[in-house]
Amino acid sequence: MEKRISLLDLPVEILQEVFALLENETLKNLRLANSTINGAASPLLFRKIVLRFPLIDEGAVPFGQQRTTRKIEDLECVESLQFLATNVHELIIKQDPVYDKRNEAPVNYAYDDDGLMALWTYPRGHVTIIQNFICSLKKVKTIRWDRACSNLASDLDLSPLASTVTSLDVGLLAWNWDLDLPETTFGAFKVFTNLTSLDIFLSNGETSSPFTYLPHLKYLTFASIITLGASLFDFLNAQTVPFKLKSLNFNHRLDSLPALDHLIPKFLSELQSLTIRGPKASVGHAYVGSLWSSLLAHKVALRHIDVYSQSPELLEYLLSYRDTIETLCIHFAPYGCTSLSTKESCRAEHSDMEAFVNTLWQQIIPAHKSTLKSLTIFPGRDHIRSVEGPNRDEQHETVRELNAAEPWGIKREEARRSLALCDRLEYLQMGSASSHGVQEAIDVAATLPGLRTLKYNLRGYSGPPKMDAWCGTGILRFLRLVRDMRDCVQDARWSGDGWPEGVAERLTIEIVPVAEMKLVRDEVIGMWRLRDKTAARQAQESGDSYPIPLDI
Repeated sequence: MEKRISLLDLPVEILQEVFALLENETLKNLRLANSTINGAASPLLFRKIVLRFPLIDEGAVPFGQQRTTRKIEDLECVESLQFLATNVHELIIKQDPVYDKRNEAPVNYAYDDDGLMALWTYPRGHVTIIQNFICSLKKVKTIRWDRACSNLASDLDLSPLASTVTSLDVGLLAWNWDLDLPETTFGAFKVFTNLTSLDIFLSNGETSSPFTYLPHLKYLTFASIITLGASLFDFLNAQTVPFKLKSLNFNHRLDSLPALDHLIPKFLSELQSLTIRGPKASVGHAYVGSLWSSLLAHKVALRHIDVYSQSPELLEYLLSYRDTIETLCIHFAPYGCTSLSTKESCRAEHSDMEAFVNTLWQQIIPAHKSTLKSLTIFPGRDHIRSVEGPNRDEQHETVRELNAAEPWGIKREEARRSLALCDRLEYLQMGSASSHGVQEAIDVAATLPGLRTLKYNLRGYSGPPKMDAWCGTGILRFLRLVRDMRDCVQDARWSGDGWPEGVAERLTIEIVPVAEMKLVRDEVIGMWRLRDKTAARQAQESGDSYPIPLDI
């Protein structure tokens, strides 16, 4: 009689491959089965831990201060837990909102009497407890420091982890460009000289001083406040040893970026991925022509490009090499129309945009057709009608005409021809500043045999907006807009001529900000149409082939 093999007979490595597919709650229960399964599941369950503790300022309620003290002192009890010391690979240190009695509301940051963000100070005893706990995690490789402005970042001694930590994220405030930040330092992280990945936000010129010896750095995400004297140029210029970045993602006022030409051989000669962003106020004025010219001069051939705005230097760079780019993402900068725009200025801007797009479709996309896997062309903003000045009516007519002919759209014949050449294309994202192009986008995407995902952005939405601070009428107005867009999308029809078999199963479609959609065959009229994916699933379960109406 053959011996039956049980779960416990499998090697630990196989068990962990299976357990990695489970949710945390299931893993917690699974650990209680027996010691063997506990030993296999614990490394997965405790691979990442999160510490949360605020510092309550003098205006806070007393029990809040006691709660913070108790949470920190509890770390002394768990410091000796061996399974944490040997299993934790990622440590996230976050701050909870504190309750400010003066404002009777939870706040994320404290401010001094002058309105500047306060530098919170932990007592020395608390610093020691936190330090001992962090340093007990002998296997930790990644630290995400999501705490604003406290003395922990300068007073902790993390030298016991110097050889193990290879990834550090201290970019916690990069999303907010309006905060008045106190002078702070990240001196505790100076010991991490083995970093291969760094995400950093520089609030002032001194913040980068601990990060000047990074010989192994490969992946850099950088953000700064230019007005306070910190820039990517300053950061690279301060390095005491060279390193060879593979990926660079930087975000600050691009029009203030000094030339990086002499720094490229030391840091960017092996760069493969470049992402460029800017604060919202400067997106329309971003200009990094010198960077593209420098990359061109040093023959740096990027494989992944994600950039805001367009320029002649970018075109020249993209045309300088072939069969290399795998990911290309271009967010078109808005037109520079003002209340005093003329029809001549609008036509000139439109012509420049159109020339850029023509070169993109006719030369650049075909040049990289054998390698391109992901393409995003995010629309700019419509021309604005002038509210003053002579010949206003003529300017308005010109604006209507130009806005109807979106240069970044997929209606262009050269766009269709270029996309048909890209037999490795798997992801396509395009859009409209209004509500044009869905019909054409679906028709083109369905005929591309390798395409798996189409994302189409209507009215320039990059995603559903966060409506936390919206008033009721604003929310209602947006929901009505979404309803109208959904009705328009679901009214579209396709004959499916020339479409390959299985296109509905192969292609994932998202219409932003409407919903994830699915192609379905309407047997009543013999045509293809789009339906909300949830509605399509309901129809499939009920056996109904007619579209289910969706109302907001």
